[in-house]
Amino acid sequence: MHQFHVHPLSGEDARSAYPLIREVEPEVALLTWLTFVRRVTRPGAGRMGIMVATRAGQRFPSGLFCYRCHADLVLGTVVTADYFVAVDMLDPAPVVGAMVSELEVLGERLKCDAVCSIVHSRAEAFGGCLQASGHQMKAKRFIKRLRAETARH
Repeated sequence: MHQFHVHPLSGEDARSAYPLIREVEPEVALLTWLTFVRRVTRPGAGRMGIMVATRAGQRFPSGLFCYRCHADLVLGTVVTADYFVAVDMLDPAPVVGAMVSELEVLGERLKCDAVCSIVHSRAEAFGGCLQASGHQMKAKRFIKRLRAETARH
């Protein structure tokens, strides 16, 4: 089995994670990503961040998810993983498995009542890995932008 280390993304490694975010959101510009990383990973950012999965002995990440804690009417306090992406030449399942395990540990550490993973359409194949780990699909998200796109390119 492949060994992966899942850890917080540091600001200096943001560029190496950029190709991963482009897998799920190809229109996100590098500057937009770097600004987002600075905002989410700054000291005092609260209960949010970015986690990356790196294969043992490798420098570049194989997976990532952005997370935030929030209150949910039904579930209580939830840590939500968004932009969940895993890339591997042969099988992304071990990367997803490592990240799901870390998400659950993160939820426990942050004293959350539940974890939630948002899988974007370009990464739908990961849904099966999440279900195999005991996660249930409860809904699909529908989005309508209220303002024209800004700072995306």
